[in-house]
Amino acid sequence: MRLRPRLLVKLVLAFLICLLLVHLVVIASLRQPEDLTVRDEDFVKHKSKRLKETSAIHPPILKEELGNFEPVLERRSGPGEGGEAAFAAEDEKDEEKRMLLEYGFDMFVSDKISLDRSTKDLREPECKYWHYPTQLPNASVIIIFHNEPFGTVVRTVHSVVNTVPKQYLAEVILLDDASTRARLMKPLEDHMSELYGD
Repeated sequence: MRLRPRLLVKLVLAFLICLLLVHLVVIASLRQPEDLTVRDEDFVKHKSKRLKETSAIHPPILKEELGNFEPVLERRSGPGEGGEAAFAAEDEKDEEKRMLLEYGFDMFVSDKISLDRSTKDLREPECKYWHYPTQLPNASVIIIFHNEPFGTVVRTVHSVVNTVPKQYLAEVILLDDASTRARLMKPLEDHMSELYGD
């Protein structure tokens, strides 16, 4: 069997590249731990400083009374309240079908549900009795959407605002990923400004 010169060159190059990779792996595995000592010490100093800063934060505590962040629930009624199913009436079925084809889910019924609807509590019963630290940092919530229905985006914002304790919610950022639906542009901006300000 005779190898062509081009093929021989390619095989030799592939062999040399493999040899180089093996050499690099061996050198990396033989590197002394002292090489990492300075970086490790800096990391440990940073972590211990961070622990000191947060040492006032106690772990969650299970008590017999309701937890310190348990919401006061009001009984509400209406479509979708408490996570109950909602349905379109018989005379609304054509519009429901049209919107189902347009949005890929039952947007017609979704629009009947309150923007501030309550949801079913699916947690274990024990969860209601945990008490959490109160000195916690606040957080920003980023909601990214693309051509979502107006009501879905707004209901998501309302859910965040209604369920996160106010002192921990720095902001809600809506990030429109190039939507083309007109209702998601100025009308959405106006609605949010009217409810929550700039």
